[in-house]
Amino acid sequence: MTEPRFEELSKALTTTTSRRQAMKIFGATAIGGVMSLVGAGGAGAIAPGRCRKGGTTCRQNLECCSNFCDPSTGRCACPSGTFECPSSGICVGPCGPGQVFNPTTCACECPAGTTTCGQTCCTTGQTCCSGTCCPRGQVCANGACCINPLTCTTNSDCCTSYRCVKGLCQPCTNPPTCKSSAECCSGYVCAQGGICTPALA
Repeated sequence: MTEPRFEELSKALTTTTSRRQAMKIFGATAIGGVMSLVGAGGAGAIAPGRCRKGGTTCRQNLECCSNFCDPSTGRCACPSGTFECPSSGICVGPCGPGQVFNPTTCACECPAGTTTCGQTCCTTGQTCCSGTCCPRGQVCANGACCINPLTCTTNSDCCTSYRCVKGLCQPCTNPPTCKSSAECCSGYVCAQGGICTPALA
């Protein structure tokens, strides 16, 4: 309520003005206050819990489900490299290397014939190692891709899970019992009781 209107209302209530005239002044003042509050909300304000999907006009990012109002078009959209979920309007992505966006599940997925490895996809013949696809010919050892040497003399020359057999690193399986660590796979020792156990760092 502005100061002049407040003074006018005060005078009306303290003078001999009729009750009907005073109520008219009070009602007009109240309506004016409500209209000013509505105006303060701004045209185009979005009701709480609702948002605009891609392609609809917008002025601010917060109006859009994607939280991005493209300044060049004035319409809700998804930032470059991301994809809009048809059911919710939310942006998904960017997808990892080799992944594709599935509009049905609204998720980045690996295509058929590949294997999910963290945020990437491994092809046939590749090994997943701590979120990385090891190139063909490499194995995963101690959380990293490892290349076995062409020839070996002891198990320690080979990557973890491989052992030296006839001068070549071969996939290793620990024997049921052992007499020495040489019989165990790389990264294992023959412990008391004749069993191959992981070597302590």
